[in-house]
Amino acid sequence: MKSITSAIIALLLWLNVATAEGAENINWIRAGNIAEITGFSQMSPDKLYLALADPAGAIKIVDTRTGDLHLVLEHIPEDFSRRFTGGVRMKMSFNTVNNEFAALVFAGDGSTDAAIYDLDDGAFKRYIDFQHNAGELDANSILFTPDGAALLSLRYQSSFDVFAGEADNTIQVWNAVSGEHLRSIELDQSELYLATISADGKVLAAADRLGHIFVYDMQSNTTRRTIAVNSDLADERVFVDLTLSSDGAIVAGATADFAGVGVWNTLSGVEIQHFDELQHTVNADLSAAGDRLVYSSPAGGVIRSLENGAVLNAVSPSYFFPDEAFFAADATNLILLENTFARADVINIASNQVERSLLTFSEGLWACEFTNDGSYVAAFEGYIDPLLYVLSASDGVVQRVFEPDIVDGQMWFALSPDSRNIAFSSADKGISISDIVSGDQLRLLPGMDDSGIVEGCFAADGQQFAAATASRSVRVWRLDEPGMTLDLEVPDGDVLQLAFTSDGGTLRGVVKNDVANIVEWDLGTTSLTRISDESFSASNDMYQSIAFSSDASVFVTSRHPTQYWQLDDSWTRSFINTTAAGTLNCVAISPDRKFVATGGEDNVVRIWDVNANSEILVLDDYPSRTGIPEVRQLCLAFSPDGKSLLSGSSDATLVQWDVSDIVSSVESKTGHMKSAQLDLQVAPNPFSSVARLNVSAATASTIHFVLYDAVGVKCAEFERHPGQGNDGSFDIALVDKIANGSYFLVAYIDGKVVGSTNIHKL
Repeated sequence: MKSITSAIIALLLWLNVATAEGAENINWIRAGNIAEITGFSQMSPDKLYLALADPAGAIKIVDTRTGDLHLVLEHIPEDFSRRFTGGVRMKMSFNTVNNEFAALVFAGDGSTDAAIYDLDDGAFKRYIDFQHNAGELDANSILFTPDGAALLSLRYQSSFDVFAGEADNTIQVWNAVSGEHLRSIELDQSELYLATISADGKVLAAADRLGHIFVYDMQSNTTRRTIAVNSDLADERVFVDLTLSSDGAIVAGATADFAGVGVWNTLSGVEIQHFDELQHTVNADLSAAGDRLVYSSPAGGVIRSLENGAVLNAVSPSYFFPDEAFFAADATNLILLENTFARADVINIASNQVERSLLTFSEGLWACEFTNDGSYVAAFEGYIDPLLYVLSASDGVVQRVFEPDIVDGQMWFALSPDSRNIAFSSADKGISISDIVSGDQLRLLPGMDDSGIVEGCFAADGQQFAAATASRSVRVWRLDEPGMTLDLEVPDGDVLQLAFTSDGGTLRGVVKNDVANIVEWDLGTTSLTRISDESFSASNDMYQSIAFSSDASVFVTSRHPTQYWQLDDSWTRSFINTTAAGTLNCVAISPDRKFVATGGEDNVVRIWDVNANSEILVLDDYPSRTGIPEVRQLCLAFSPDGKSLLSGSSDATLVQWDVSDIVSSVESKTGHMKSAQLDLQVAPNPFSSVARLNVSAATASTIHFVLYDAVGVKCAEFERHPGQGNDGSFDIALVDKIANGSYFLVAYIDGKVVGSTNIHKL
């Protein structure tokens, strides 16, 4: 069970790569894109791949059939005669014949050249130096010919461009293998900035700033037709997109003004259709057969028949500003790309429904969990379009996607003990229990009130289910006895987590008002039987900063200093020295309760040995993700056998780490943290203004003491140096440092916790 507050969708990618520290392999289960893309995109001629550039210069190439992230091209090799100083800019192009991909890049002298990669593995192959091969010519757009033999380049400048040089009325043709300049295509008009080529390679269409479309015959090297668009607009860059039918017989152009989109016969120059109902049309695409047209604007997308102009479909997505619309390879689907939110969806043309998402912007993956048998992984993302994924833990195949409800910004899910079912909030404020694989709803537990469910969990035998509402009520259902429920007394505060003890007779939870406390209910009497004497800091507004073990016998908080509670008869707590890890967001407990995993703002996952109170593993060997700012770890989960660890981050990645060798090599005893080097005992008189600590004589080192209050805030620190207290004890005066109440004293030697104790001042 996990309780979260926001999340988002992302891409699917499965890789195996070596790690540098400890874990032998990373299973990159689900990899998300960075938070935005630049708006520069390119579809492959066969419509099987979509390439998008991000602000840092990386390119992501997505398989449109599956949604898999095919390649990530993050940098340009630097061992050229002219070093590339910048990332990808403006345009890209596919060469599906020779299985290559070209991207326009900045060179060291400020000009732009083409870097060419292998489309299979992303390996850099060569570059084409436009400026050095043809005088002072530069390029701002590139285009492979369909046979892959030549690369075309355009040079232009607009008020939005930062490129040096002036635009011209030529298109340069280069040998795509050798980089040799072959010829210039002269179109006898001014400042070309947009070009496209037909799938058969016979026809080239280009547009200038004055509203002309030039149709060029690539076989005869002559201009077939100049089309003067009927527009009274004098603005520059009238066209924002051009598309040709496969045979080059039809050209369509979209404008970002009120003129809409037009379709012309390239032989006669006659306008076949003109559609202007979508203001600010930004994209147009012709079907392979040339019988249909799709075009898009911030209002959505429209598909029309070119035979009679009839509207075949209108797409109105649930998000804003769809920048580009393309026919998919099978012609039954549409690919709709939206740049502001970096989202690409595959939409079924007949049903007008989103079949799958290829790409979405990322605000984080906030919860993850294994099923008890280790067969599946559940992951929760998305507060704009929240989705709950169930994936096979062995191969990453998505088994099912659920659409849970969100209540008060919190989202949660619970996995049944038999690994067959998943529970989550339903749209009617109740609880849906569904089959993990089939997706069928097996049971709907009614809502407790109109506020909705914010937390839920199964008991170990699967026969009880507990849930909390936003209105601060808690109920327990007997799933084997329909209609049997228990309503529990709840202290004032928000319920953050719930967990059953292994026998199912006790329910424990965390309730937060100004501070958080652990609470316990006896399910036989339905009474609230215990509240922790000590409070602590916890978050209910995004992060999994608290966690129960699976049997609710151990509880951990990730706020500094990290607290480890053993919920036996005494409910003892101790500290793990995680201070050096920086700000922590999430925490998880291993099944044997010997280890704690933490993740934080530095995108690093650490595993700590509880008994030794030491860091034993750092997991930070992620594949490079250039340009992804402030990646943070947001959720963690151990597998039931303790051999794997899931980590989810703010860029919507889910990684499965193999920690079997590391965990098995550490000798550790179950139980709360004990001091191995220092025994601290407080003087028995709680009314004394002096805390007397009996210190082990074996510590001839400087001891650094830090005093924390009940919620983990540091309130005092001091040191005992060698030579002080040679009789094995010394006094620490605290009367002027603390107010009345409960405190926790932690002792450090060389940055490691060596002892801890509670202190009470009355």
